Amino acid sequence: MNKQGKRQGSQQGVALITAMVITTIAVTIAASLVYRQQIAIHLTSNIGALEQAYQYTLGIEDWAGIILKEDLTQNDTDSCDDAWATIIPPIPIPGGQMRGRLYDLQALLNINNVMGDKNKRGEQVENKSAVKRLQRVLANVVIGSSADPLELSDAILDWIDEDNKDRSSLAESSYYKSLTPAYLAANGRITSLSEIRTIKGFDEIITNEDEQKEQEILYKKIVPYLAALPSNKTSINVNTAPREVLLSIKGITEQHINNILEDRKGGAFETVTDFVTSVGGGTNTNPIEQQGLDVRSSYFLLKGTIQINNVRLFINSVLFRDESKKQVRVIQREFNEISQDEIIDTCKSDTSDINNITP
Repeated sequence: MNKQGKRQGSQQGVALITAMVITTIAVTIAASLVYRQQIAIHLTSNIGALEQAYQYTLGIEDWAGIILKEDLTQNDTDSCDDAWATIIPPIPIPGGQMRGRLYDLQALLNINNVMGDKNKRGEQVENKSAVKRLQRVLANVVIGSSADPLELSDAILDWIDEDNKDRSSLAESSYYKSLTPAYLAANGRITSLSEIRTIKGFDEIITNEDEQKEQEILYKKIVPYLAALPSNKTSINVNTAPREVLLSIKGITEQHINNILEDRKGGAFETVTDFVTSVGGGTNTNPIEQQGLDVRSSYFLLKGTIQINNVRLFINSVLFRDESKKQVRVIQREFNEISQDEIIDTCKSDTSDINNITP
């Protein structure tokens, strides 16, 4: 083969390689475009599903409001026998399903009750009854821990009160500023129970009393029995309160609990006096404290889940039922999943259909 033939063969080889490279680049670009298009389609679909899910969350809130308002016309108490406490099965919706459940937040201890109003000198005053109840619950959950219920309750008080004077826990802003990262005490009401994680002592690891001897943070042990409500004057609903909260009431002992739970199966306590009478009123030296008790609730937690295609949206709304105005309004809304161990299910009612309730 002469030089010209070799040159032509070499040029043809280069052209072939160039064509292959161009084809490879074109295929890569085309594949990338198709991939991006698929991503855009999925993203658009998910955004649409998320918007639909959001609208359904508003619908669940309306549904909860209807049930709570309807309940006002049916009785003068709130108990686990009421329609709002009923567990309902998942409701089918286009492309998925939704579910919702109401919990009585006044079945729990309102942590903001520990600080009362200001006195005539403008100083905040502790609600000693609420503090004692908090200490009793803490005493029951710190088993296996070196934590002191008194110091833990003082740490909460230091976190909430407006001043920077240390109590026994030495947990005012001066302590938190020494941490890394540094922060300050809230010096105001707790707005979310997650704040308790940042309070001194509640990050301690304790051992459970069960066979597995699992370890967990003290915060997780106490938070199921607490609520963080915007008012510092809420009462405990004795018709829905769990065992641990009932035991926080002065005068109530373990011997009373079974009687209370058994009596509640027969129907709600109509008055606080009925509740006290059912357990004999306590003893002469340890009478049952009736302050801060009630048979009706105003604050409820709506826990809902909406799933459409691959999108899942969690809603946790705090609802306030204004009995005087016969209105229910949402005062707090969070789009996050609350783990099951953070909620005490005080009403384990049977599954039934309450979709027929109308305003």
